[in-house]
Order: sequence, then structure tokens, then C-alpha cells
Amino acid sequence: MAKGLTTLVFPTSDVAKSKELFSRVLGTQPTFDEPFYVGWQIGGLSIGLDPNGKSRGMTGATPVFEVDDIRETVAALAAAGATIVEDVQPVGGGNLIAMLSDPDGNMIGLGQTG
Repeated sequence: MAKGLTTLVFPTSDVAKSKELFSRVLGTQPTFDEPFYVGWQIGGLSIGLDPNGKSRGMTGATPVFEVDDIRETVAALAAAGATIVEDVQPVGGGNLIAMLSDPDGNMIGLGQTG
């Protein structure tokens, strides 16, 4: 189902402090820097900061897997015991995302490139 892990998103309550810390850890400035999301491209992986992550149910770092058919994958994971936290929604450019949690409450993100 998954084409691979494409993104790792961290919830943050202080974007400025987190951006400074991650810029130092990653050794570079963000490639995307907006109030709603800050991101870096490192070795084919996107690392992101989400200031709304906690309100979206994120309790820690959340992997986002790229899939071919996000609606089919959400349905299959829900049938396997995942809970839909945030159903499929557009995020611009024809891209779609969804957030689920496993039976232990770990977050699983899904993305489909438009």
C-alpha cells in the first residue's frame, strides 16, 4: 500500500524555538516556512513542524506515508483497527492527507500526491 515514508512531522507549541532547534540539528534553514507549517528536505525525507499538531491529535513525531489511493488505504487501515482522526482532506496542489491512530494511539499520517 505505502510507497514509502516521505515525511516526519513534529507538533510544536513554539514554532520559533522549534525552528531554531531543528535548523541547528539539521544544519540548514527550512525550505518551507509559513505560520501553519515549517519544513526541511533532508536526504529525500521531509521534516516538518506543525503548530496545530497537538490540536489535531498528534502526541509526538508522526510518520507520513505516501500512498497511491488514500481513500482505499484509509478504509483498509480502519478495517484493520485504526481510528480515523482526520479523514481525507485537500492540502493544496491536488495533494491529499489523512491522519489515523493505531490501537495504542500512535499517529499514522497518509499522503497522496495530486
